[in-house]
Formats: sequence, structure tokens, C-alpha cells
Amino acid sequence: IVLYAANHLLTDQVRRALNQFPVTVLMSHEPLERDGLKSHMICENIATGVDEVVKYFVKTGRRRPMMAVNLSQSNQFRTTAFKEALQRHGLDASDDHAVFSTPRAPANEVDFFRFYLDCMESSNLADRDFDALLCISDDAAAAAIYYLNKRGIRVPQDVAVVGTNNTPWIQAVEPPLASISWRYEDACNLVVERLGELLSDPDREGGFDDLHTRFVWRESAGEEPQEDAFHVFVENE
Repeated sequence: IVLYAANHLLTDQVRRALNQFPVTVLMSHEPLERDGLKSHMICENIATGVDEVVKYFVKTGRRRPMMAVNLSQSNQFRTTAFKEALQRHGLDASDDHAVFSTPRAPANEVDFFRFYLDCMESSNLADRDFDALLCISDDAAAAAIYYLNKRGIRVPQDVAVVGTNNTPWIQAVEPPLASISWRYEDACNLVVERLGELLSDPDREGGFDDLHTRFVWRESAGEEPQEDAFHVFVENE
């Protein structure tokens, strides 16, 4: 079995059920608590991509970064990663300055762009004091660019905007949208590799792979990074 998981979903009952399978690979966006599990774990670590984005904001002179995110339990790890990165750089990490809270999208929502645009309009995003915005998804980031431009706030001159998911269509946004990549292709290759190892040796102990997410630069993030500044990925690299 291959399962996307999160710590708050891995109850004792779920752990017992997973251990009944001879081979299991768990994937997550945060390090999982391994107590009582024999599964192999692959972490698409959102903290690394978030840290790269904050470093880039600071390097390019942004002093008031903010994250647009719903504060559900599943997003707690990424919100904490963002605040910790701000603190490492001496920036304000309090909720009042670092977080723009959006509602959790309903399960039957299909138009995420409109959903996030409505959230930004109803909560008056433009009234907040920020010069960089990291969004929970690319849909939210595209909505933010549209929302800010309609109010005369230029992207990226006044506010840098970065999304999450690195979906293909974001290169058609104006300006092209920077994003955090989950490295899905690398993750899928890793799943197949680990499944093959475990199926050939079912008694093998499950291990752990920490797959770092990446900040993919595009014009919405501001000035293009210098080659020797720090490690970011440009366009489709």
C-alpha cells in the first residue's frame, strides 16, 4: 500500500491497520512520527522550500513577508516552518504580521481561484502591511496577483508573490508565477524504487527519505537571482 499521510491522521487504529500489510510506503509533507510503524517513509519536506523562499525574500530586500494560508491542522507544519524562517532572519513572525488566514476550501469547491479571490476581498488583504506573499497554492497566488493589480499594487515591484505546487499553467500568469515544487516526478520514482526493494525483501526495515521541496523562481518573485547568491531553481530546471 502507498498512502499519503499526516501525523494527525496516523491514529493508533490506523497504525495497527498499516502494520497488517507486508509492504507499506507512507508519503507526507512533514516528518512523520514513526513509533509503532514498520512502513518506509518519504517526506516531501515543505520546510525546505519555504526556507528557500524566505531567504530569497530577505536577499532581495523584502522585510515584511506574509503567508496566505488556512490554519487547519494539515497546514500547521508549513505555517510553523514559515514563522521559524522569519525568526532566523530577524523578521516579525507574529500572527498579526506573518499570517493572512483564509478559510479552508470546501471539499466540493472547484473554482479555487474565485474562492481565494473572494477571501482576499472580504478580508481586505490590501489593508495589511506586507511586501512579499507566500500562498498556500498556485490558485491562491494567481488570485493574489489579480487582486493586488486591481488595486494598483504592482507585482513584483511593490509585492513579491510566490505560490505552492508549481503547476504547469502558472507560466501563463502575468507575471509568470514563482512557486514551490513538490518534486512529484522524483517522489514517484522514489516510491517505485522503495516498493521494489521492499517487495524483494519483505523483512527489510522501513527507512526514511527526506525529499527537499524547491523554490522555483519566476518573475512574480522579483529580481532574478544571481548565480552565486544562493540555490534556487529557475524556470523548469
